Amino acid sequence: MRDICSSRLWRRPSWQSRPGGLPAAPLTNCAAPPALYSLYSMLALGITHNSVPLAARKRGCALYAVSSKRQPQTPQGAEGGPPALNGTRSSQAEAALPAQQQQQQSLELGGAAAAAPPPAQETGLQLHYRTSWERPVLHHSINGGEWQVVEMQQVVSGNGWWKAASLDTAASSAGSNGSASAPQLEFVVTDGYDHWDKAPDGGNYVIQQAGRWQLAEGELAQAERPPVLLVSDLDDTMIGDDAATAAFTRWWQEEAVPAGGRLVFNTGRALDLFQALLVEKGDVLAQPDMLISAIGTRIYAKNRRGAWEEDEGYTASLGAGWQLEGVREACYRVLANVGKDAMHFRPPNEMSEHKVTCGVRVDVLEGVVASISADLAASGVAHRLVVSGSGGWRFVDLVPRQAGKLQALEYARRRLGFAPEHTVAAGDSGNDIDMLEGEHKSIIVGNAHPELFAWADARRAAGTADELHVAQAHRAQGILEGLQRWGFKA
Repeated sequence: MRDICSSRLWRRPSWQSRPGGLPAAPLTNCAAPPALYSLYSMLALGITHNSVPLAARKRGCALYAVSSKRQPQTPQGAEGGPPALNGTRSSQAEAALPAQQQQQQSLELGGAAAAAPPPAQETGLQLHYRTSWERPVLHHSINGGEWQVVEMQQVVSGNGWWKAASLDTAASSAGSNGSASAPQLEFVVTDGYDHWDKAPDGGNYVIQQAGRWQLAEGELAQAERPPVLLVSDLDDTMIGDDAATAAFTRWWQEEAVPAGGRLVFNTGRALDLFQALLVEKGDVLAQPDMLISAIGTRIYAKNRRGAWEEDEGYTASLGAGWQLEGVREACYRVLANVGKDAMHFRPPNEMSEHKVTCGVRVDVLEGVVASISADLAASGVAHRLVVSGSGGWRFVDLVPRQAGKLQALEYARRRLGFAPEHTVAAGDSGNDIDMLEGEHKSIIVGNAHPELFAWADARRAAGTADELHVAQAHRAQGILEGLQRWGFKA
């Protein structure tokens, strides 16, 4: 490795700021000729960002080191020149990025919502990068091939600090002119303007083998634990004990995310009620990478604007055989028989065109469920009926047959790229039985409702509880206990 200034380091004198918060140009103390500044400019993609990584502040310099045989190449303009450095991406750079990003296959939900890439497969490499940069860009060479760029994607459950990129090193090797002795990955990271994160020795970071890697504060390390997709209920499972929730969130963001973990909440709450919960518990509760809401009838992910966006493809799949008015009429007929003191419709914000919810008193519950089920069967309405709750009243939810917590979990699992053996569901009540019954591993928290413990006892008696852990600890501490049991936590 050598520095492009050859005889001396290209050193940034300080992180002084220009108007608008952008750090000063790095040429003040550099003896490099003007031609090298053009090369430096050519390597920037032009994303403005006000933050400076701590690792760069510690080193106090902006070095650009390259192999004596290869140099990172960024997209050229239409006339062969560099992208414009105007504080935003140039049109040439915007046009060039998608071709490079074909390796990454970031998740697209509803046409716009993006999520961080799935875990690296056996032939791939996944890098998690801890940074305050909003849109870091990975400049990399795979197996000694041509240098390429890919924009890293934010991991939502990483609280804004973790970004990720997945690369298919096998496919890139097959199509490259690389060397068999070259490292699997050689790279540097930039904020897209003029800030670079390179190895502490001033050279490029080097990874010698595929797998899952993390880079934080200049330290590059391979993940020690397998990645996990955690799909958790919210009320009385993930939340209910703020100290336990905060302990889970700390572990998740410090250890699970950089190991490739992704978090999904699978809740009966509608989106507005979930957003209200985030406001209330935002200091202890992690934001999920995907949200399954309203008993598996809606799926959301955050888009680039930071807004929760519905997966319209999933919603569109729920319509076959479902008749909203037919379901409501069946409930009205039963309500007329038992009276409004024993049954009522829940508020409108708890229902949708794919979900009807009633509150039913326990003493009439069995008859209500039987009557609604018989009525809908006679009408040919394809539906799923879910009973949950405790005390003297129960929730009765009616959703399409294609919906439900397990169906939505499976959809999310496939979209996020996890195998069943790397997927864990956690719940506390009867409406979680659906998602706990899948082929993945499951956790029942220690404060679960009696019907869930009874279900677990029946599974054990039938010899089908190998993938089920009944925790002693309550709520989020029970989740941590289960993740440790399954080997995803030390």
